[in-house]
Amino acid sequence: MSCVALIRDFLRQATRCGEGARETAVARAVAAGADPVGTAVVRIREVPLSYGSRRSIRVAVKAVGPLTAPR
Repeated sequence: MSCVALIRDFLRQATRCGEGARETAVARAVAAGADPVGTAVVRIREVPLSYGSRRSIRVAVKAVGPLTAPR
């Protein structure tokens, strides 16, 4: 999951963006079959974007977890 935050309001937007991206990344991992108890965020990457009229960064979050047992 990723989102974009403006550099000028970096701390406020990146925090909000990162929290939402963390929740979405974990939810997507669980929806794909990961165990909700063992799922965790393993990577948060902040990349400055060189295109666009405003200076901004892309926040990418990766979550992984063990697969749930088939029922």
